[in-house]
Amino acid sequence: MRRTRAIAGREQRRGAGRYRCTLGLVMALSLVFAGCGGGGSGGSAADPSGGTDDTSSPDDTSSPDETNPPVLTTVLVGNVVGGNSGGVGEGQTDSLSETVRTSETQCRGWFGRDVPEPWTSGLRQGASVRVFDGNGELLGTGTLGPGRPRNLSQDDGDGWQCEFGFSIDEVVSASRYFVEVADLPVEPAEADPLEPGSVVVPVSTPLDPDLIESCSDELSGEVFEWRAVETYWAQGVRNLCDNGLRIRAIRRQCRPDDLPTLYVLSVVGTDGRVLEDRGSDGPTVDTDTLRAGTRVDVNVTSPVPCRS
Repeated sequence: MRRTRAIAGREQRRGAGRYRCTLGLVMALSLVFAGCGGGGSGGSAADPSGGTDDTSSPDDTSSPDETNPPVLTTVLVGNVVGGNSGGVGEGQTDSLSETVRTSETQCRGWFGRDVPEPWTSGLRQGASVRVFDGNGELLGTGTLGPGRPRNLSQDDGDGWQCEFGFSIDEVVSASRYFVEVADLPVEPAEADPLEPGSVVVPVSTPLDPDLIESCSDELSGEVFEWRAVETYWAQGVRNLCDNGLRIRAIRRQCRPDDLPTLYVLSVVGTDGRVLEDRGSDGPTVDTDTLRAGTRVDVNVTSPVPCRS
């Protein structure tokens, strides 16, 4: 609240038969001069009533305090999801698997085999979680919970992925979040359609056919029967290359609830023709009509479930 201070003006008194003129100096606003008159009755020029003339002046001319708008925060809950292929233990795990199951109830990242280091070795309980906005500004930090293997196969088969939960109590609200786990690349957090209020973050190792030796081998001269759909991406791509095809692109799509992340959904020709899908039980075309080296696109599941 702005405070003001009353500054008293001058006071003039009328004497017998004449006026006494007073020159008053009023500080903070201006100099006020009283006029002098002779004979007759009446008040002063400054105050015709002959009373007291009070003025006021602000003591504090500063503007009101500026306040910053409140910073809105939210609780960010989610899962970091890594692909898994193979059995229990590193010796039974595919070399390009994102995680390794150390037991039936635990999983973690690892160094892999014949892959760029450090691969996913930092992916484990207690790893740092940092949340950014789209401009790269840090919004909050936390840590990963333990890795939990999850078998999504509905026919008692093997369809595993590894999930690491996290919950950060105070994250600055933003329209979209990007998450960095340990020394892994920063990845966008996507809303989980099956768990409102939760997000899904991929581990996202490179889906690169050049990491698979047979994809750069010399072609045999013909295309053979293959089976890639519903296998882990590295196994499916290896099978395609082993049988005379080559990979143009690998693309991620939302996953059905019975397939884990990074499993092959379909194989599509560069002309858009579906060469294998979940209902085909192998190629949908006569492999004799394909020439060796035919390039294909491979669609694989992302960790984000499809909307039901």
